[in-house]
Amino acid sequence: DVASTLEKLLPWLEVAFTLFELDPEASERICRVPRYAVRTAKRHTAGSLPALSNMLMVKFERTKHSCYLYVASELVKTFGEPAEDMFTQPLLSRMLISSCSMLGSLQAVSANPDLTDDTFLLAGRGLSYAPRLIMTQELLAVLIETARNAILVQHRDACSSVASFLVRLLDPSTHRHCNVNQVKTLEAVLQPYAGILTQLTIAGGVGALPSSRIHEMADVLYALLKSSQNANESLQRVQAALALVPDSALPSNDKGRFLRLCGVIVSDEILEDDEQQLVQGLIDLSECCRRHSKVQAVVMDSLLEPQFRVFN
Repeated sequence: DVASTLEKLLPWLEVAFTLFELDPEASERICRVPRYAVRTAKRHTAGSLPALSNMLMVKFERTKHSCYLYVASELVKTFGEPAEDMFTQPLLSRMLISSCSMLGSLQAVSANPDLTDDTFLLAGRGLSYAPRLIMTQELLAVLIETARNAILVQHRDACSSVASFLVRLLDPSTHRHCNVNQVKTLEAVLQPYAGILTQLTIAGGVGALPSSRIHEMADVLYALLKSSQNANESLQRVQAALALVPDSALPSNDKGRFLRLCGVIVSDEILEDDEQQLVQGLIDLSECCRRHSKVQAVVMDSLLEPQFRVFN
């Protein structure tokens, strides 16, 4: 069967990975074998988990080929139960920390869009199937900092993966599968990044990214607004970001309208379909900021430090 065949093939896969480790395309084709086997035979491939997880960690650290991250995602999806933590925990930790070390700036992210995409797909898969393994001080610090670096990447799939990761990370349904201390760790790690993430997300919605990404930026902003334990702090971050833009580029009444909408969202008031209203609010703000290339340039210069101005 598929599971026993995978076990028999592991030594040969090791040899093949070593022979072709300098060839990303060949490595990707070889990765299809364990990926197909795990996806097909699922938990019946448990006998291969120790050797396969170690192989993926070692090969990825040597080559940084993103295809290894994709296979790791299948393992996390299949073996996300606590009984397998002794294998999946080091797999997630080592591979994510190693990949994030290659993504230390927006420039680095832009140069490695596939690596960025698969890094945050793996992190998101971890949140979906084993959130307790992601909610550690070390991993959260690395992932949130890298998400800050990557949220404005122009590559669509990479940008979507980063946005989806942040939304899932801040989702209360994710937190219900973690203990209280882990949620407190997330709050503590997120705190120093919340302001810049809010600012970059607004920037992405109003001009740093194509208008087709407004919905995704609104989703991240909504998650940031809802995640804070202090509603006033969330609102102050939005206000601080908007205040950076001169009134000549973004009139004060437009700023005020968007800020009031955010205020209702973070309050206890019931707002029907509030997520969609935030999307529409960001669309309106975007139309104002994108109305002329000179206006858009002023807005971007106001909201973005030089390291966040990489436009491919």
